[in-house]
Amino acid sequence: MRGFEYGTLGPTETFGGVQQIAGGYKQMVFNTEYIFKVNDPLRLVFFADSGWAYGYHDRVNIGKLRYSTGAELRIFLPVFQFPIRFIYAINPQPKTGDRFQSFQFTIGNTY
Repeated sequence: MRGFEYGTLGPTETFGGVQQIAGGYKQMVFNTEYIFKVNDPLRLVFFADSGWAYGYHDRVNIGKLRYSTGAELRIFLPVFQFPIRFIYAINPQPKTGDRFQSFQFTIGNTY
């Protein structure tokens, strides 16, 4: 999800007194986007994302879903077939321990 650090929305385990990301066995992810074509290579995107990863024995609980919203600038370079993305995300419901980055830069699409 845009804004949250990769792998931080899900189960954790404690090893040697240190809490670490455990990874998930199942996930829920919802995304919605509104895309404005500014000109041929440039797009302005407004988005809302939600999601969570669950452990092997966890029951799916939509109450655990986390949310982010914001805007993104996508630049499609004519030589490459993938966008350069500048993302500004907002965490509307911050919680203690969130690893959230308001500004992110990525290359390529997310699925």
